[in-house]
Amino acid sequence: MIPHSLKESFKNKAKSALFRNIITTISGTTLAQAIQVLAAPLLTYFYSTELFGVFTLYFSIASTIIVIATLRYELAIMLPDSDEDALQLINVSVCLTVMLSVISFLFFYLSSAYWATWLEVPELALYIPYVALSVLSSGIFQAMIVYITRQKNFRLVSVLRVLQALSFAITPVLFYYLGYESSGLVYGYIGSQVMSALIIILVTYQILIRAFKLWNIGAMRMLMVRYKGFPGFNSLHAFSDMLQNSIINFLINAFYGQTALGLYSMAYRVLRAPLGIIGTAISQVLYQKMSENFNAGQGNAVIFDKSVRYTSIFSVPLFLIIDIIAPASFAWILGEEWREAGWYVIFLSPLFLVTFVVSPLSHLPNISGYQGRFLMMITTINALSLILFSAFSSINHSIYYALLVYSLTWMFGYIILLKWFHQLSHKSKLIS
Repeated sequence: MIPHSLKESFKNKAKSALFRNIITTISGTTLAQAIQVLAAPLLTYFYSTELFGVFTLYFSIASTIIVIATLRYELAIMLPDSDEDALQLINVSVCLTVMLSVISFLFFYLSSAYWATWLEVPELALYIPYVALSVLSSGIFQAMIVYITRQKNFRLVSVLRVLQALSFAITPVLFYYLGYESSGLVYGYIGSQVMSALIIILVTYQILIRAFKLWNIGAMRMLMVRYKGFPGFNSLHAFSDMLQNSIINFLINAFYGQTALGLYSMAYRVLRAPLGIIGTAISQVLYQKMSENFNAGQGNAVIFDKSVRYTSIFSVPLFLIIDIIAPASFAWILGEEWREAGWYVIFLSPLFLVTFVVSPLSHLPNISGYQGRFLMMITTINALSLILFSAFSSINHSIYYALLVYSLTWMFGYIILLKWFHQLSHKSKLIS
């Protein structure tokens, strides 16, 4: 028998719009992540650990630029009271994305040989100019996803995430059969980004037309000034995060080689699955709700408490199970050569566990106007973790110890961040 009080509690939650939105987003994101996890054995059948290493280097470089494709103005789309201002911010985001794509093409086309020589991966000279296409596709997709979230159309967001996952699962296989046995993983990733952008343009073309009709340089300039914290601090924050991810990939490649990098990328991919299933979904919904609360002069302490409580209850047993089964599961599902990636998972899990709890609340500094302090704290954590990883790699030459130190540094840093987020959750007025 289920206690009456528990039944009533569940019914009240089911009636909550916030709860329904989270469940809707989680359902779609769960399916999207399940597709990626199920596609992993297929991709490892066609592509070796070394090719995953090469792909990870391209992904690292592209992602570092993608994250600032709109100078983070796409996040500001959520904040204005006026829908016309939100549409103008779409214009700002698309315009900046196009400009950065052109700059990226010129820069990487001219420096492609340098990147290939520096990283000792000749294939990069062929791939790296396509970073511009990745930037253009992802920038458009990011801006429109935020606007759809603003409209509370979480079902559409879920569908688009699923289609995005499907495209990345399918396109590398298609490229392999088209004769790109060694490059299909990279070209498949680029193709999936282009496909995702085209789909979201088709779905939201009416919104884009409305935004274009409102095109006003003066209004766009005013909004860029109003939300100057996003390119000033938030874009630097996002760039710092992605640069940190890129540098750790470069360091693993330098200290341990492409095979170790391929194993690390698969471990990272698997650990991100729980984050994608729950963390990203909760973050999207909470950002919309916390922005709404803040605009109404309310704090977000209740949302903070519930988020930390439920993500902690979910994550601790989940990551414990993952650690127990990881090595054997990698060997059984992906092949014996991938067993090592399962051990990487164990040493990285503290990082991902605390990130799982903290990341849904990471929009609090954006909402309350503390982007500068957030940037400083994140930059310190990033720098310290990379320094310690390099030091342990140089002294011990064991990737296990280096990954553990790297992971624990992040964990303690994020615990400090969580305490600060708790303070921000009580604020209900933008700082001057």
